[in-house]
Amino acid sequence: MEEITYSEKANPRTILKRTLDAVTTFLKSLFANPYQHNLSYQVDIQNEIVPAFDDVMETNYQRCLADVVEVDDDRLTTLGLNGTSLKAKVKGLNELSGLMKRGVRKAVIWLLSLINSVLGSIGKFTLFVDAITELKDLFESTTDLIQN
Repeated sequence: MEEITYSEKANPRTILKRTLDAVTTFLKSLFANPYQHNLSYQVDIQNEIVPAFDDVMETNYQRCLADVVEVDDDRLTTLGLNGTSLKAKVKGLNELSGLMKRGVRKAVIWLLSLINSVLGSIGKFTLFVDAITELKDLFESTTDLIQN
């Protein structure tokens, strides 16, 4: 996953958009080529999950980003999506991504778990991330991820 840049002075919405961009780019790559992370599909679903993800991105992604722009500061604070909470989540995503790139086998499991948490928080103000989360869950359920 590409590194997400964080700045204390940046608008949290900008950081959330960067986070969503990094997460969705990573998921698309993971769905298309799980072998790069020593994973493989256990059922024949790859030919369905990749186009399904593309459809979800085409249909929902811009609306999701629009919701990120429009959410109010109080809601972001309540959901832990600004300030030190957002900084911690971004650092966690970046660190786990780094471990994954260095070949730590369980890092992809930990990274997907944190992605689930972040998407869950974002999903409390935009329903458009639900379809992304469901495809991530489908991937986890149909690969040998659990055995790693």
